[in-house]
Amino acid sequence: ANWFTEAASSCLGSTNIARFALDHGFSVDYASPRADGGGTRWLYIGDLNVGNTIIAWSGATLTDAGVWVNATSSKTKKTDFAAVDSREVLAKVARLPITTWRFKEGEGEVRHMGPMAEDFWAAFEIGYGPQTIADLDARGVALAAIQGLHQIVQQKETNLQQQRREISMLKRKLQAIEAKLGLK
Repeated sequence: ANWFTEAASSCLGSTNIARFALDHGFSVDYASPRADGGGTRWLYIGDLNVGNTIIAWSGATLTDAGVWVNATSSKTKKTDFAAVDSREVLAKVARLPITTWRFKEGEGEVRHMGPMAEDFWAAFEIGYGPQTIADLDARGVALAAIQGLHQIVQQKETNLQQQRREISMLKRKLQAIEAKLGLK
């Protein structure tokens, strides 16, 4: 394996590229996060780490089964927390247009289901902008909506139990009245 640096442009427009080439011809271009070529970003692609095909500096991995694991979800890696009104999220999800669709290019007849990024952004204004939906944000919205739905179900269950108690009390009163009137 060999390390070398070249002054070329990457697809991201960076002119500071470090390339790591494996002896069997595999190479990864990676733009440095700093102009001097330093930084700590790296990406491993290979078969030496059992169970993972790709490992990133952030801790995110692509398992051999094809599952992306976002290892940077720890609260120690986050800031600027804000509470979420899960019932409001549920209401927005309920209004979110969900359709099936196909990509114009690249996947043939494969159909997908979900909202359009523009609608998702208009509803929640989270993520990277109106052209994308990050899986992390979609999962967060889904979990918040589930919590909102759970709150509604719990409230309805509480109301139902109260109504059952009231019905039971009214039945006892009716039976007492019927007994006094000799109707039963």
